[in-house]
Amino acid sequence: RRYLEAYRRAAGAPFPQDARDQLVGAIGAVFASWQSAKACEYRRQRGIPSATGTAVTVQTMVYGNAGGRSGSGVGFTRDPVSGEPVLWVDFLFNAQGEDVVSGRRSACGHEELAAVMPTVWRALGETAARLEREFGDMQDFEFTVQDARLYLLQARNGKCTAQALARIT
Repeated sequence: RRYLEAYRRAAGAPFPQDARDQLVGAIGAVFASWQSAKACEYRRQRGIPSATGTAVTVQTMVYGNAGGRSGSGVGFTRDPVSGEPVLWVDFLFNAQGEDVVSGRRSACGHEELAAVMPTVWRALGETAARLEREFGDMQDFEFTVQDARLYLLQARNGKCTAQALARIT
């Protein structure tokens, strides 16, 4: 209640309760920030024309900790040690990405993911193949599964051993 009251005082209106109104307000704030004194001075110092404009990305938030049909993982489109063209994955059920990369919990490999959610495993394989085709190199990627639906979060060229690099090349 105190936060809502603080917002009302600062904004001169109550915090919008409708999600669409909140989204429109957030987008408007990003576009308005383009004309802030700090942003204008930054552009002036760096010779960036004001007509360039700014952008807003609206994306879905997904939760790997939404139950047994959810989870997070990291993977490679190939085995990073041998370069063999097989999907290599670490995955944790009912977990967020930080749980996977922090090492607080032991991740399982692809066998468990493939057994519990074969449709997700197939989609992951198709996605990995497309990543290699698009980027022309082995990819390292992060993903989340929410309610048995795959979401690719990011991908980048993967690091691998010299042996793997020779095989991939």
